[in-house]
Amino acid sequence: MFLSSIKNQIKTFIKLQKESDPIDLLTKKYSLIVRKIEQRENGTFLMEMKSGIQLACRNFPHSDFLVFDQVFIDQEYLSVSSLFLNKSLKSHGNFTIIDAGANVGYTSLYLKNHFPHSTILSIEPDDQNFKQLIENISLNSFDNSVFPIQKALLGESGINLSTQKDFRDGKDWAITVEKTDAISNLQSISIIDLIKEYEIKNVDILKIDIEGAERFLFTEENDLSYLKKVKTIIIEIHDEFNCRELINHSLAKNDFMLIDLGESTLGINKNFI
Repeated sequence: MFLSSIKNQIKTFIKLQKESDPIDLLTKKYSLIVRKIEQRENGTFLMEMKSGIQLACRNFPHSDFLVFDQVFIDQEYLSVSSLFLNKSLKSHGNFTIIDAGANVGYTSLYLKNHFPHSTILSIEPDDQNFKQLIENISLNSFDNSVFPIQKALLGESGINLSTQKDFRDGKDWAITVEKTDAISNLQSISIIDLIKEYEIKNVDILKIDIEGAERFLFTEENDLSYLKKVKTIIIEIHDEFNCRELINHSLAKNDFMLIDLGESTLGINKNFI
């Protein structure tokens, strides 16, 4: 699915370059969910969705349209959303979402559209992705409820990190982080500290797509007590780092029922069912 998605999207963008009006092609491609598309002077596309959501997409070779397809066409996060929309899981008070690996914010926008009264913490380490994330939040006037955090999610806070752009296809959606001994402007933050800082009672949805850095989250030396406060986790486990068994064991040990969804794993905390 990962490779086929890239191949299909590249074919689309090659066709885009040949079309006299790329807006026509994009409008046809996204006609079911997009109301209007325009290309701005800086080359990015501004898309107004039929749901009312507005978002900016950088053109190829950026991966924004690839992420858009995953989130809004393939609806990668519909499964976890449905647990609450169908009342399988209940939420009392403010609905809280942590979007770790927020990229340019499409998942945060998708979930905000489903849960308009939610508070979302959108965590993204990369400078350029983070800039787009801020713009997409502002385009929808979500500044008071979707909070961009330029850090990387790890098992503990304050670790110096560097971004690496040679993972998988090397595009914007595959940026990962590595620990560094050098002084860095990029630091880690833990879920424990996020819960304390934002005074979170429960995390309704914890989305984790952090390009392999999930291997640092579930080790034995980390404090995993926060899992008692998490109702659902949807995580993409990158098998290049051989951490699937560790993560599955840690979640199962903390009362999560696990469902394999292909590229993602859905964890449901049985104590909230």
